[in-house]
Amino acid sequence: MRIAYIVTDLGRGGTQGWVEYSALELVKYGHSITIIAENTPHDRKAKFEEHGIVVRAFERPASRSDYCRIIQEARADVIHLHVWERFSELIQLRELCNVPVLLSYHSVPKIGWKQWVARIIKPSVNHWDMYDWFTLKQARQYIDAHIGCCKASAGGIRNKYWPFMGKRVFPLPNAIPFPEANMASVISGPPKFLQVGALNERKNPFLTLKAFHNIQRRISDSTLTFVGGGPLFEELKGYVHQMGVENVFLVGEVQDPSPYYMASNILVQPSRSEGLPYTLIEGAGRGMALIASNVDGNPEICIAKRNGLLLPDISENALQEAMLNLALNHEERSRMGSCGRRLVEENFSMKLFVKRLLKIYETVIERKPCPAS
Repeated sequence: MRIAYIVTDLGRGGTQGWVEYSALELVKYGHSITIIAENTPHDRKAKFEEHGIVVRAFERPASRSDYCRIIQEARADVIHLHVWERFSELIQLRELCNVPVLLSYHSVPKIGWKQWVARIIKPSVNHWDMYDWFTLKQARQYIDAHIGCCKASAGGIRNKYWPFMGKRVFPLPNAIPFPEANMASVISGPPKFLQVGALNERKNPFLTLKAFHNIQRRISDSTLTFVGGGPLFEELKGYVHQMGVENVFLVGEVQDPSPYYMASNILVQPSRSEGLPYTLIEGAGRGMALIASNVDGNPEICIAKRNGLLLPDISENALQEAMLNLALNHEERSRMGSCGRRLVEENFSMKLFVKRLLKIYETVIERKPCPAS
């Protein structure tokens, strides 16, 4: 099969990780991949090319006709979009190239179908969520499959489109190559908390830092590491200095966060919203106990009291209680870590992911063309 991915950029985010994991796995099975990156950065470009993947990386978005030419030269069977902008423009590649178009949603839609219909009847000038607006007619005409990164996401998409296009919505839970397990001495040792991801309001790092401040007063050898950059980096750094919080490490963005996972034993993710975070899958796969907010796709990988703790609410008290619970209970932490590793192996493996992904591609190819209205 010949697949063309269009992605906003080739930076370090979860969306780009999806494309990396998928493309590198698909080429192992003999499939041909072409990647179009609309913007900089192009961090992953060299890695793709080392594996025989064709990459066309632009400094700024090119025209549809440029993309159409690349896709036709690649003789693509499907076009899979992973973009934050230009939805209304790029989905029209379906008619220009006569190739099915799939659209991945890397966050959970939060709008009900009645609101969706109301906005089509009386469109708003404001964007919905982070996406450019496109109408129901366009979605029916140009998009052959809507893919949610978790069951919650797919459910949200179905609610939004129902009763119009439910059969074009597919859940495809994120997956990762099965990682190396953390050493038992790390898992059962002093509490070493880790939060990985952008340091922004949605990821809620200040909540983690303030909860840890109280934990650190009680357990002096506990540590907290933030891996990632973002708008709150300097504020977090200032808080640590001003309040004298010990054993907090802000390492910024890194090419490979694996060493930080391997040196930690409790992964914290108190996000206000999520899809199905790779960080939780990675942490569970390495045998770490998880603490996560009970939102969107988080409960699909952080199973309450099985491999982690789900917060009853996104508050400092709730997070502090969960962190203290796992900090003091070495046996429970180890038990949860073992359960999490089995969970990832059974439900979030790349082999299972690729099987599901190819089935979606085969389905839309068989259905082509979809009716326009």
